[in-house]
Amino acid sequence: MSIAQFMNDEYFEEYIFAQNKRIKKFSEALGMSDTPQKKELCGKYLLGLYKNLLSAEYSLGKNKNQLAETFEKYIDLADRLPVSDYAEFTDSLSLMILFDYSECENLLNTQKFNDSLTLKLKEFIRGKNYTPLKKSLAYPEYYSIFDGYLNNETSLNDFTEYMEKKWYESCREFSFYDTHKSPENVYMGYWCWLGSAVLKMKGETCISKYIPIFTSCE
Repeated sequence: MSIAQFMNDEYFEEYIFAQNKRIKKFSEALGMSDTPQKKELCGKYLLGLYKNLLSAEYSLGKNKNQLAETFEKYIDLADRLPVSDYAEFTDSLSLMILFDYSECENLLNTQKFNDSLTLKLKEFIRGKNYTPLKKSLAYPEYYSIFDGYLNNETSLNDFTEYMEKKWYESCREFSFYDTHKSPENVYMGYWCWLGSAVLKMKGETCISKYIPIFTSCE
């Protein structure tokens, strides 16, 4: 049974089938790319396809063990690509936290997007107690709610209220916004992997419809 918003299981099954075909096509294109620039461009597009597939599989109701294969393909590619996008970087780190994965030295060692939030995510992945100190934040207009929650400046109730009432509207500039209204099969489910990661870091459980949570691995 689907746990997503808007669409039923049949839709997500069709989406997953089509997405796997797209992944096969661009995986072949990546292998045939003859320049570093083409490889990077194709790899980044393929990375987005894998993440959207992961969201759709979760929307269909797959559990953590069932999602692991897609995650491993996603994170292996992410670790081989240059880090060039902050949102993708935080999603990669968040998924590593959710899947208890720490074998991505390139992602963890990159200095490009080190800020108050990403440093905490990295510390947690490395098995350390993250330091709830307020430092500079790359994109405070979007990420301050997550960093503030980790800094103990935002309560769980306020964080949950934000996720329920404001998070989706804050995503107007993201490509997934309003995809459920498209006549094409491009909607994969609205999931905030970062929200789920910070809840795990705080030892809390999910009480927002936009935050995926892995309660078991049956």
